[in-house]
Amino acid sequence: MILQYKGFNNNWSYEEAETITLATVEVTKAKIEANDSDEELCLIKDISEKIDQEIREATNCANITYVTKKPIYELGYVKVAMLSDKSKDCTYVFDMNTEVYLLNNSGKTVRKV
Repeated sequence: MILQYKGFNNNWSYEEAETITLATVEVTKAKIEANDSDEELCLIKDISEKIDQEIREATNCANITYVTKKPIYELGYVKVAMLSDKSKDCTYVFDMNTEVYLLNNSGKTVRKV
């Protein structure tokens, strides 16, 4: 199977794996307002760690790479793609507006995620 997605700078990216598991996960949505930059950074760190834990608990995934245009704490829902085979075990997290497709090994679209 092949995962096709719009990656950084709107470039198409392709990732192949024996198994690809897809999920939609609801994550904590927060509006960060702080009086100074240190406080803001601390709040962002805390909420980001909480969201990372929520994704791990919902999917049992590892090695997360975030491919989002907005900060993760502004999203509310994310698409999660877990890829695994003998040589890799990785997870991609996308915002709901990112174009993501599941292709068969011949490159034909099986499903739009």
